[in-house]
Amino acid sequence: MQAVQEHSVYQGAQTMHERIDLNGYWDWKLPGGMWQRRLVPSSYTCVGTATFQKELALNLPPGRRAFLCFDGIAYKGKVWCNDAYLGEMLPYVPYQFDVTDSIAGGHDPSPGFNRIRVDVEDITADYGPTGGWEDYGGITRDVYVELRDPLWIDDVQWLCSFNGDYTLARCRAIVTVGGHLADAGGTISLSLALSGREVYRSRRTVQGTGTSTQMDFEFTVENPLLWSPDSPVLYGLEVTCDAGGWRDVKAIHVGLREFKAVGSRFHLNGREIFLKGVARHEMWGDDQGFTLTPAQIEHDLRLIKNLGANFIRLVHYPHSKLTIELCDRLGLMVTEEPGLWWSDLTNEAITSKALQVMERTIRRDRSSPSVIAWLLFNECPFAGMPEYLTRGKQLCDRLDPGRLVSAANCLEPAQAKRVFDQAGMDFYTFHPYAYEPNLMAQGLEALRGKPCVFTEWGGWLIMGNANLMRWFRQAIVSYARARDPQPNLAGMAWWQWQDVFQFSRGLPGCVDGTLTDGLVDKYRNRKPMYDVMAGYFDAVDGPGDATLRPVTRLELFGPVVRGDESHSSRALDLTRHQDSPAQKATWEEVLSSLKVFHSSDQAHARPTCGPFLPQPVEELGGLNVNLSGRPLILAGEEKCVTLHCGFAACQLYFLGQTTFFDGYPLRGRLGEAIARYTIRYLGGESMVVDLRNGYEMSSASMIGRSSRIEPRAANVKRVCILHVDEDWEVYQVGCLEVQTDSAKIIDSIEFASTSAGFHPLLYGISAIV
Repeated sequence: MQAVQEHSVYQGAQTMHERIDLNGYWDWKLPGGMWQRRLVPSSYTCVGTATFQKELALNLPPGRRAFLCFDGIAYKGKVWCNDAYLGEMLPYVPYQFDVTDSIAGGHDPSPGFNRIRVDVEDITADYGPTGGWEDYGGITRDVYVELRDPLWIDDVQWLCSFNGDYTLARCRAIVTVGGHLADAGGTISLSLALSGREVYRSRRTVQGTGTSTQMDFEFTVENPLLWSPDSPVLYGLEVTCDAGGWRDVKAIHVGLREFKAVGSRFHLNGREIFLKGVARHEMWGDDQGFTLTPAQIEHDLRLIKNLGANFIRLVHYPHSKLTIELCDRLGLMVTEEPGLWWSDLTNEAITSKALQVMERTIRRDRSSPSVIAWLLFNECPFAGMPEYLTRGKQLCDRLDPGRLVSAANCLEPAQAKRVFDQAGMDFYTFHPYAYEPNLMAQGLEALRGKPCVFTEWGGWLIMGNANLMRWFRQAIVSYARARDPQPNLAGMAWWQWQDVFQFSRGLPGCVDGTLTDGLVDKYRNRKPMYDVMAGYFDAVDGPGDATLRPVTRLELFGPVVRGDESHSSRALDLTRHQDSPAQKATWEEVLSSLKVFHSSDQAHARPTCGPFLPQPVEELGGLNVNLSGRPLILAGEEKCVTLHCGFAACQLYFLGQTTFFDGYPLRGRLGEAIARYTIRYLGGESMVVDLRNGYEMSSASMIGRSSRIEPRAANVKRVCILHVDEDWEVYQVGCLEVQTDSAKIIDSIEFASTSAGFHPLLYGISAIV
C-alpha cells in the first residue's frame, strides 16, 4: 500500500498525516457464505449481517502511530485488527481506532500483513433503521489508515462573536493536541489568513501535560468580511505544533458570521434572513444508496443553490463531511440531525445512541459556518420528549455554545410549544401537511414568541396541483412577510428535494416503491416542480411590505391627451402625501378590516392586497404622470387632503376616479355625490368639481361577488387595469379631465370625501401648462 499525503476534495481540511487509502474492493460474505468481492465505499440493499475483510501490508516507522479511520457505515459495525477487537461503530459518523499495538510486526522495518475485519449489521441493527426511507447496508464512506507522529493536532474548534455593528470580530480557536507532549514542552502557532493575506498570527509555548493538551487562542479581527449565502467568504486557519523534533500542521477553512434568533425572526450578521430551503436525503439513483461521488454531491448542491435556496435541511441523519464543506463554499445554510424518526424516546438504548451520533456530528462540523442549528429528532412522539430534548440541548450547548438547537416536530403545536419551551429549544418547528393552508395558520398562531420554521411541508398532497400550489404560495409569502404581533414564518424546507425509495407505503405518496414528491428525480433530472419552487423563493424575496405584492399584470391604455393639444404637461408629486403616517395608517386600517371572499364560500376568505402599482409609471397616453405605489385614500379620520400647486394650467387630469374596494354599480345610487375636488386660485377664487356615482366615480374592483363586472363612470376614461390576482383582485384606474382658467395661478387642490360609505382613491394629478 502506498502512503499518500492527506488532502480533501475541494481543498477542505488538511493535515500533514500520511494516509493509506483502504477504499477499493474488499472481501465480503454473508454468514456461512462464500467470500465475494465488494466495493468500499458503497451501499447495498439490506442483507442483515455481513463481514468485510481486507489485508494490508504496513511498515510503521519508529515513533509513529497508526489509526484505522471509518467516515461512515450503515448501520452497526464491529471492528477487529488481526485478532484484537477494536470497538463498535454507530451509523453515519466518523470513528478512529488506534491500531499501533495491534498491527503485525509493530515498528519492525519489514512490512507486516494485517487483516482488518468489520462485521456490519444493517436492517436488524438496534439503531439506524427506521422505516421512513429505504435502508441500506455497507461501509458507505471512506476507510483509511492515518499514520501520525507521536504528537498530533487532534481538533481545532472555531468560535466567534461580534460588536454591535459587526466591525470587530472576537475570535476564539481551541486547539487540542493528542499524543504525549514531552516534559520539555513545545510551541503551538496559529495563523488566520484571507485570500493568502495573513490577518493574525500567534505563537505560544506549551508545557507537557500528559496525553492531551489544549490551548485557547483569543483575538480580534477588525472590519471582517462576513460569511453569508450571498457572500460565502472563508478564511484560512492554520495551526502548527512543534515539540521534541516532531511537527504537525492542521488547516481548515472558517467563516466569520453570527446566526441567532431575535424574537420571531432569524438574524444573520445583524440582518433578518428567511430560510428558503429543501429537505435533502443523501441518496442517489437506483442502487447507490448513501454513497455519492464528490461530483454528484457538488452537482446536487449547485442545483439547490440555483433554485434560489439559501438553506438545506439535511434529513434525517448526518450527511458526509464533503457535503458540509461544499455548503460552506457555496453559501448554503444547513441543519443536521442524528437519524431519529418516530423513535421511542423513552428507550434509553435509542436515545443514548442518538446523542452519541449527535456528539460525533457536532465535533466533526461545529467549526463550519454553514451549520446554523442542530435538530435533535424528526417526527417523534411526545412520550419521553422533554427529557431527551433537555439532554440533547445540554449536550449541544456544552460542545458548541451559541449554535441554535431544536427538533423537527409534526405533532400538535400547542403541546409541542410547551415541551420545546421546557427543554429550552431555540426555535419552533412544524410540519403543516394538508390540502389547504389553514393548518399553517393554526400552527403559527400557537407557536409564537420564537422563530417558527416549517421544517417540512408540501409533499404529494399538493405538488403538481397548480391551484393548490398557487394558494399555498400566497399563504407562505404572506406569513414570511408578516411580523409580530401577527403570526409569522421564519423559514421553510419543502418536502422533499429528490425522489427516494420508500416501500410498503403505496399511493398516493408512492408509485412503484418511489416517494415521488421531489423537485428532481433520483438522478437529479429537474421536474416541473423545480421551477414552481423557484417561483416561491422569488416571491418571498419580493417587496418587504406585505401589502405591496407584485401584480400579475399591468395594462395601460391611451391616448389620454388629445392629438391637437400643443401644450406641455407636468405631473404633481404626491409622494409626500402618499407616504405620510396618516395615509399608511389609513391603508392598514382599511385592509385589515376588509376580506375578499367568494360569495358562496366565505370560509376561504383571505387578506386583500389592494390596488397598488407594482412599479412607477411616468408616461400615460402622451401625458407626463407620476404614479407609484399606493394611491391616496380617503377613509376613517383621513377625510381631506390638500395638494399645493403654484402653476397655471388650462387642463387638469385626475387619475383615480374609483372607490375602494367596490362602489357603483355594486353600491350607491346613480348621481350620488361622494367626494369633490376644490381647485383654489391665487386671489381667493375657486371651483368645485363634484364626484358622483356613475358620472365621475365608480368601483375600483372589476370583480363583483362571483362575476366580472364593467364599472363605468360616464365622464371618466379608463387608463389602467391592475391584475393583482385574477381570482380575487382586478382593479381599474380612471382619468377625469377638468378645464381650468389658464390665466390664473392654481394655488392648491383639495381632495375631500362627502360620504362616509365610500373610500375614494387618487393616484396622481397631471396638468397641461
